[in-house]
Formats: sequence, C-alpha cells, structure tokens
Amino acid sequence: FLKLTRQTYVSHFEKYNPVTTKIAKQYDSETGPGPQGANQFQLYFGDSWHGSQWNLGIIKNMCLFVLANRADQCFKGSLSTEAIHAIIWGHISQARDSWTQQKPRMHEEERDRFETAAEAATQAQIDQVKRYKSVCKANCKQKLNKREDGIKKLITHSSKPEEKKEWKRVEAVLGDLGELGQSSDDTDVEVEGSALVTTEPYSHWCFLSHSCRP
Repeated sequence: FLKLTRQTYVSHFEKYNPVTTKIAKQYDSETGPGPQGANQFQLYFGDSWHGSQWNLGIIKNMCLFVLANRADQCFKGSLSTEAIHAIIWGHISQARDSWTQQKPRMHEEERDRFETAAEAATQAQIDQVKRYKSVCKANCKQKLNKREDGIKKLITHSSKPEEKKEWKRVEAVLGDLGELGQSSDDTDVEVEGSALVTTEPYSHWCFLSHSCRP
C-alpha cells in the first residue's frame, strides 16, 4: 500500500496529494475516465470518499497488483481477493484520517464557517495531545495491573512471615500510587541502565531482581 501510494507511513499522509474532486466525480457520474495510467493508484479523499466509485476502482487496481506481484513481495498464504480488499480499505481509512488532521473543518462553535488554517493546525495539536494522553493512560493502567499481579505472586510464594509482611507493604504503596503513580512508558525502566524485573523460575518461587548494565 505504501509503495503504491509513494508514502512512508500510513499514519503520515499529511502531504499526500489525492486525486481532485472533479476527476473523481466525473468518473462516478460516468462522464470521465477511471483510475488508470499515472493516477491508477491515486486515492480520493474528498466528500463521500468512502462510497466513491473512484476509490473502489483504486482498490481493484491495488488488489490486482498484489496478486500479480505476490512472489516478488514475498507474500505468503492464500488470502482471498475479499480479504485483500478489506486490508487495503483499512489502510485507506487510516491514511484519510491522517490526511485530514490538519485540514480545515467546520468550526466547533461557529457552525456557519470552516476553521482557518491556523485554527485547524491548533486543533490538530490538541487532538494529538488527547491521543497521547489516552495512550499514556492505557499504558499506566496496564503497568499497574502487571505490577499488582507480580506483587500478589510474591506474597503468595513468600516462605518467611517477614518477607510476606514486606511485600504487603509494597502492595499497599502500589495501591496508594494507583495508575497516576506509574510511568507512561512501555517499559519498567525509570532510569537508564537500571530495570526492575519480575521472574518466576522453574521452582515457581517468584522474586524481584535489580539488573544493571555493566
């Protein structure tokens, strides 16, 4: 998909040049040619893009390309044309979302006008921050659940009363910290070169080890 659209990432279509509305509408109304030649893979992102005959033609062209070049692209398996169609459509949907991020939209408060370019850029930044916070919150929750499960295992497998007592204290601290007390990174490493690792060896005894880089 990226090769045919000449893009690098599906999530970075901000500078993509889709086919014009005029060309797409002419094909939809059967008054103009369809996607072929130089624009055989050029998508349409304007109004009613999801039901555009132009985009359906693009998907057909892409499907044919995939099937014809499956050996060169190391494409394994036996996906049906319908499955390939669905995958490509998913990519198109993501690409269009990326393309529209910094495009003017209807103003949220003044519904009788579109956003200015500056307002669109500001809104795009706000949306990006919202997405980042959403991802951070999900990471924090996942990390808290993982740590709580690890502490419970340590308490269960502690052989000495004093060890069990210590881990219960850690569990209480972890509970007080909650989701907001966890880092939003995808790793437990808070300081470079130092990581907190929970392991469970074959003896089924859990313990914490503090590993440092040499």
